[in-house]
Amino acid sequence: MKRVGATVSLGLALALGACSSDGGTAWAAPELPMVRRQGYRIAVLPFTVSAPEDDFLIPEPGALGNVLSLGGLSNDAPPRHVAAHLLRRGIVWTLADSPFDVMALWVTDTELSHQQIDPNATSPEQIAKALGVDGVLYGDVTAWNRSYYGVESYLTAGLSLRLVDGASGRTLFEGSHTEQIAAGVTGGPTAVVSAGTEPVSGLDGGKLVTAGRKLVRHLAGQLSGREPRVMMTPEAGGGISPTLSFVSVAPDRDGMLVPGDRIRVIAIGTPGSDVRFSLGHYQTAIPMPAVAVAKDPRGDRATYVGTYVVQAGERLSPTRVEVSIEKLGLRQTRFVREPRVSISDAPK
Repeated sequence: MKRVGATVSLGLALALGACSSDGGTAWAAPELPMVRRQGYRIAVLPFTVSAPEDDFLIPEPGALGNVLSLGGLSNDAPPRHVAAHLLRRGIVWTLADSPFDVMALWVTDTELSHQQIDPNATSPEQIAKALGVDGVLYGDVTAWNRSYYGVESYLTAGLSLRLVDGASGRTLFEGSHTEQIAAGVTGGPTAVVSAGTEPVSGLDGGKLVTAGRKLVRHLAGQLSGREPRVMMTPEAGGGISPTLSFVSVAPDRDGMLVPGDRIRVIAIGTPGSDVRFSLGHYQTAIPMPAVAVAKDPRGDRATYVGTYVVQAGERLSPTRVEVSIEKLGLRQTRFVREPRVSISDAPK
């Protein structure tokens, strides 16, 4: 929407600083806190885009780093695809350090394509069963636009999320949020010679990406019940946080383990990272060295393997295994729901 505003003194334009605003709503089912504690596994489905066509903004490629290439998108990809991809990937990153067990995007997309599933025409129960997850997360980009008001302009990024349980079809969480940044009179100082063009030049694609970061951080925090630590930060290798796309626990036997048995943990994730696993709070930060690196157009992946040998005298009730990956100060943790590890001090 474009609108011509009243004339505002240049002195006021020079005096006022940057301004941003946000708003939204959130609702959670009573059982959501319990679901979080269970290491609930979710698939984040491709986001839809209902944002208005008017002044739909195209982010500058430089602001996105190599995020687009990892999603199979080029710098000249349709803007609506870029917006959906950027916010979807941001939600996955920010949920990476949450209680949820989030399926890697490339796994989700590969399975949807392989099984010819249209997420918008298939029930959440069917999708969850096909992907082997507990729940599915839907997203819709509700705003990705710039509006002009005389010597001001406003940039708005909006997103809505809905988490649906795969067994019951019940909605567990619904939330929506918007981030708005202003430029011009209320949004920042403007030079005398550029007062008329500042609303256009002041809100480039980089600021839209910044709004998107705040947007996904807010919604992911509401969904997970805590402030996430992993964010889309350019300091982390062009905006790429370390990611675990696969984790597996392979004990020597089913049921109770005894002295001499081994617990082998395998993970696939970002190369060059520090990967470790823990048996709850009993044994923590057990190293998982990298054993191989595979080249992939979606991003290189390393395989990490760690082993723990049960010692005499150890006892452990059924405990969930946690695998963490850390690189450049950013960290992600994945919780393995099954099998839970039990240890007895009885001999073989």
